[in-house]
Amino acid sequence: MPDLAHETDHQTMASLVGGLIDDIQRLFRQEIALAQREIQTEWTKAKSAAAQLGGGIAVLALGGTLLGVMFAKLLALVLPEWAGFGIVGGVLLILGGILFSTAAATINRIHLVPPRTVQTLEEDLEAVAKAVSPGGASPGSQARVKGGPA
Repeated sequence: MPDLAHETDHQTMASLVGGLIDDIQRLFRQEIALAQREIQTEWTKAKSAAAQLGGGIAVLALGGTLLGVMFAKLLALVLPEWAGFGIVGGVLLILGGILFSTAAATINRIHLVPPRTVQTLEEDLEAVAKAVSPGGASPGSQARVKGGPA
C-alpha cells in the first residue's frame, strides 16, 4: 500500500506541474495577443502622423515657394502683384505649420514598446515566481495570474 500513496503523490505533483505549464502557455499566448493589439494601435498612429507630416511638409514647401516668387515679384514690380502672392503664401505657411505641429505632437505620443504588455509581463513574472518559490502558493490553492482566467 505505501507504493500507492507514493504514486498518488507523484500524480498530484505531475498534475500540478502540468497545470502550471498549461497556465504559463496560456499566459504567454495572451501576452502575445496583447502585444499584437498594442503594436497595431501604435502602427495606426504612426501612419496617421506620417500622413500629417507629409502634408505639412508639402504645404510648407508650397508656401515657401510662393513667398519666394512674391519676393521676386516685389523686387521686379514694387507693388500690386506681389501682394496676392504674399497673402496666399502666408496663409499656406500658417496651415502647413499647424499640420506640422499636429503631426509632431502625434509622433510624441507613439510608444515603440507596448507599455501595457510590459507592465502585465512584469506582473505575470512576479506571480509565477511567487507560485513556484518555496513558501509561495500552496499546492491546494491556485494563484490567479492577472489577465488570466478567473
